[in-house]
Amino acid sequence: MKKILSCMISISLIVSSCGAAFATETNHGLQTFEQSQAEFVETLVGTKDVNDEVDIHGDDLAIEGEGLKLEVPKKGSDQISLEPFEGKGFSIGFPKDVESTNAVVSDKGTIIYSEDDTVSIAVQAVQEEQDGLTIEGVRCMIVINDATAPKEYEFKYNLPKGYELMTAEEYYGKETEEKGWIYIVDKNNTYIDMESDEEYLDIIAVIEPAWAKDADGKIVNTSYIASDNVLTQVVCFDKNSSFPIVADPTTSTKPQNYKIETVYSDSFKLNNATLGLPGLSASAATTLLTKKAKEKATTLIVSKLGSKVIPALNWVLLGLSAYCTYQGYKGYTYTKVSLSCDEWAIYKHQGGRWVKGIGYKGNLSFKGSN
Repeated sequence: MKKILSCMISISLIVSSCGAAFATETNHGLQTFEQSQAEFVETLVGTKDVNDEVDIHGDDLAIEGEGLKLEVPKKGSDQISLEPFEGKGFSIGFPKDVESTNAVVSDKGTIIYSEDDTVSIAVQAVQEEQDGLTIEGVRCMIVINDATAPKEYEFKYNLPKGYELMTAEEYYGKETEEKGWIYIVDKNNTYIDMESDEEYLDIIAVIEPAWAKDADGKIVNTSYIASDNVLTQVVCFDKNSSFPIVADPTTSTKPQNYKIETVYSDSFKLNNATLGLPGLSASAATTLLTKKAKEKATTLIVSKLGSKVIPALNWVLLGLSAYCTYQGYKGYTYTKVSLSCDEWAIYKHQGGRWVKGIGYKGNLSFKGSN
């Protein structure tokens, strides 16, 4: 597993919309084309994991699960909203190809958007059981009906401040087994994984690897391009392909992490002179902790923390180094360290599934003192 400190990109998912008149939970009012599109994708992917409880809620279609509420727009110019019952939500914008369309709902819960006979988008709220946990999200299927359709489709993610999108290769390293996955991470929320002693960004949601199949069930080459909160799915069909072709990016949220216990909470002072730091001159502003000073700091902090939270040392020393580099010129004799450290149950994404592990989260502050 690769240590993550700051390598992030943003991406976005693609969705599409339909120009037929809006219907309610049943297929009343569905035109033949929209009905055939819904039946085709429902046959291809099945409906066992689909939450078909679609309710009209203002300008949106509301689908409420066990821990996630989806609001799917009636108009293609609006966005899909994912609102977890705990934590921050985000939204996904439709591609420009279907901005002028309206939603139609099948009696099995598939929401269809179709500009014309060339491309449709089918949206489903999905639920999956994993080891006693309910994983919920939204499946957005691009239905490509003939060779004149575009080969690239864009979805824009609108994320809370501090959220970013990142490939699994960037998160874990190029050799990861999670290739093809896209993660939505919170760059302001990190933990130290007890299994690896590495610091990681918390994963908020995942986008499954790209896939596409033609009408004969054969795999069609497809891939993602991620840039600036936009995820582009490229589908490599040609005139000899068997249509319709379905390509599917699916976004799902994660199980909630939870706090187990506070393992440490205290404040103490480090003598800057003991660490070999100048305390009075402006030159201290450019002084980094020497190797010897770091060793002294390690010894002092370990004696304070105890072995149970030794993994926290990495970020304690990083913060201490920054303090001594940028604020030492103030001439303080001591550095006051305030630290609380909590043990958390952390859900990590491994092998395409959520796996519960143990991690440390802490609040750390430094303040000059005499």
